[in-house]
Amino acid sequence: MILRIECPKCEQSFEVSEELKGRTVECGSCEHRFQVSDEVMATSRDRVYPDEIRKDTDLSRFGRAPSAASKAPVEFRTMEYNPKAKPAFVGPLPPVRNFATVVGLLILVICALAFYFGTRSGGSFLQDVELAQRYVVAGFFGVVALGLLSWGMMRNRVIGILIGLLGVGGLMSMAHFLPVLRSPRDVGGITTTNPDPRDEKEESSSRGGAGITEQVLTAREVMKMTRWESTVLPLTTDGDDSYVAAIWVRQMEEFHNLQIKEYLKQELELLEQPYFRTLTAKGRDGGIFVMSGQLLDLDRVEAAAERLGTVEQAIPELRVVQIALNPLVLGGDVNSELNAKLINPEGEAFYKLNYDQLISLDKNRVKDAIKRLSKAEPLRFRKDITVRLIGILGQENDAETAGLIADTLAVWSVEGDGADVVLVDLIVKMRSSGKSIPDAMLHFLAARKTPSAANLLVDLWAEDPSGRQRFLEAYGTQISPLMEPHLLSPTPALARSAARILGQVGAKSQLPSMREALQKSKDEALKVSLQQAIQQVERRG
Repeated sequence: MILRIECPKCEQSFEVSEELKGRTVECGSCEHRFQVSDEVMATSRDRVYPDEIRKDTDLSRFGRAPSAASKAPVEFRTMEYNPKAKPAFVGPLPPVRNFATVVGLLILVICALAFYFGTRSGGSFLQDVELAQRYVVAGFFGVVALGLLSWGMMRNRVIGILIGLLGVGGLMSMAHFLPVLRSPRDVGGITTTNPDPRDEKEESSSRGGAGITEQVLTAREVMKMTRWESTVLPLTTDGDDSYVAAIWVRQMEEFHNLQIKEYLKQELELLEQPYFRTLTAKGRDGGIFVMSGQLLDLDRVEAAAERLGTVEQAIPELRVVQIALNPLVLGGDVNSELNAKLINPEGEAFYKLNYDQLISLDKNRVKDAIKRLSKAEPLRFRKDITVRLIGILGQENDAETAGLIADTLAVWSVEGDGADVVLVDLIVKMRSSGKSIPDAMLHFLAARKTPSAANLLVDLWAEDPSGRQRFLEAYGTQISPLMEPHLLSPTPALARSAARILGQVGAKSQLPSMREALQKSKDEALKVSLQQAIQQVERRG
């Protein structure tokens, strides 16, 4: 039997065998020696924990106060504990929370700066970004910043949410009220920057100058501002005004008149340069160019004026075309610094500067810009440059320039932009007028496989079978049905070329025609070409 004893000195409890009863033992804790007897036997005590309610007890074990109040009933209340506090609320704020707060504030600041500088002249971040897209950008970054601030400022969450909401509101306001920065766009052969409509009123009022208003001027106002009675009217003879026309440039520098006069003389095939008159002492408020001495179509004059800027109105009764000059078309001196930027495709300004050169009135500058762009990757302004190249292609160009434009379009043009359709129409006009057609134009159509170009390519090939055979081969299988009638052509070179083309792109459906031509032909060279072509088609299956 096991006995439980207790050291009388240190009250340490031990369990010993009953055989040691009456013997002297030594305490293992304090080394006190004592005899195992009933006096050192440990008595068992029930363990009672604070606030423990035992069913088999009452309150009699507690002391009573001697006062009469002790007879009053005792009320008890269940102890309540506060929920466990989160360390983030009672200790130092976690670094990740501080980081989230800082990032949220940085997002708001960076976005605000991006909106401000991205809508200034020369900015590119928000160039051509419309209001709806700007709302999305501002809303997205604003909501992200709001979430970071409300999570990071957990001890001052209301302040964090308030700052975030103010940031969202500020970004949305900037997206709405700051002007839309536009890149130059080609519209009807002219280049404009398409200012934000919200800024039109402010811009027109800041330009100042005679005739610079938001409203379209009446004919009487134009007569007064252009001094029509002293500049245009005297040149009309016997009321026949078809031999006179004028272009009123509302605002320009006087020294621009030499370039414009030379351009109008070439474009309208004038017998002599137009008469020019400034409308103010310094010429900054415009000038008028008057052409006379030959029959002038006002529509053609208006089309020529479109190259100079924005045609605001044409007034047939006055024979005056009113325009706002685009200074970019006049260009400037190509100094060494500008030339270095024009020839450096790695430079930030390369694409913009060469695009500006494309709208110049100086044809040599235009040609040089086309050459540079033909060797550059289409990384920026692709749509604008393509449209401008197509516009230049529609003008009067020599064969070399037309071929150069076609080569450049092969680099910049994409499917569906209409470049191939314009080329087809231009080739038809060039062919009807007897002009030579550059191979680059045919190569472009063959590579693009324009459906409307198939018959045109075949007709051009028939004029020069050996020189243009490669274009039909590049066009592919779609051209093969058009080759069958030429297998029996009385022109041996044409028949042999047709046979070679079918050998490259023909299908099984052309085999009966090829075998028939082989039987009927008396040209041994053609027979050899047909036999080889048939074998090639049969091998392709």
